[in-house]
Amino acid sequence: AWEATYRPELVDSLTDASASVAESSEDGRPDAQLVFCIDTRSEIIRRHVEAVGDYDTYGYAGFFGVPMRYAGYDSDVTVDACPPILDADHRITERPTTTPDGERDTHDRWHAALDAGTTAVKRLKANAATAFSFVEGAGAGYGATLAARTLLPGRVHDLRDAIGDRIPDTHEFCTPTVDYNPDAVTELREGLTLEEKVDYAATAFDCMGWEAFARLVVFTGHAGETANNPFDSSLDCGACAGSAGGPNARVLAAICNDDAVQARLRDRGIDVPDDTVFVAAEHNTTTDEIELYAGDVPETHADDIEQLRADLAAARAGAAAERAGDMGADADAAVRETERRAADWAETRPEWGLAGNAGFVVGPRALTDDIDLDGRTFL
Repeated sequence: AWEATYRPELVDSLTDASASVAESSEDGRPDAQLVFCIDTRSEIIRRHVEAVGDYDTYGYAGFFGVPMRYAGYDSDVTVDACPPILDADHRITERPTTTPDGERDTHDRWHAALDAGTTAVKRLKANAATAFSFVEGAGAGYGATLAARTLLPGRVHDLRDAIGDRIPDTHEFCTPTVDYNPDAVTELREGLTLEEKVDYAATAFDCMGWEAFARLVVFTGHAGETANNPFDSSLDCGACAGSAGGPNARVLAAICNDDAVQARLRDRGIDVPDDTVFVAAEHNTTTDEIELYAGDVPETHADDIEQLRADLAAARAGAAAERAGDMGADADAAVRETERRAADWAETRPEWGLAGNAGFVVGPRALTDDIDLDGRTFL
């Protein structure tokens, strides 16, 4: 009965909108096109992104159509970043590139130090001769940490952010291997052939109904953030089998930036302008922050990227303010509240994932762009 009261309202809204879709036409070229996962949590941020600038948003399955097994630069395991009903067909390995400013060296030094510290602590706790003295000696430090995480989770978030800013992320000095490597000795063949890359790009554009391209096209994966949930992968991208969607976004962006792929796409009637640049990003669905992976964007598009970053920050504030009531926060402090919840180990569910899902709309964005769907609908 509850669902029966929801369904007619949604259908009536879509019916009214559909009457004008055929008559509407897009004027001009948007400043950017952003492709989000169809996940319900993308609906709120998409509305706010569209409201802050001349941006078009689209929905596509969050693995971006590439069934891949992903091996991160410093990861000991591989991840099948595709829906569980599909088999991964390609191994994509994150490999470092030559960088003049030493991001890789900085990353490696920090992680080597962290790994060494973690190993030393484990040995001290496990060794019969040092276990009791270690607990006695380290108790005050552990107690202060527990108190801070319990009483000041917002400050803990700030500290983690500050440390994160000093340690380069792998996307700053690595690139995913999308080119086919016949010499790789792996369980799956590494990379994609040119024809496969063209097929994945063409499928994406066809499914989204694209006929024109902006100067910036942003493929936005997503992931959640929680300090204390053994099932935290349930807050990540379902289309990526509970993994973060950023790597998949990077792969499709790399494919679409390939000159050979664009040339083959023209043979299929898909003309990507010379000034179009494809960029990857990741949407943190807990805080609504969107991080652009734009380190290799040409200087010609630097101003576009800076303006987009500013507008995404404004969209984040708007989306968080909309969610403020559900979080028990004031709209003015909503962004801070999302950060607190992400770092608070009392919040096993700092955001509710797909718990509110009540509908699924397949169609052009014009059907829903004037409707507030309250983050409950796949698009």
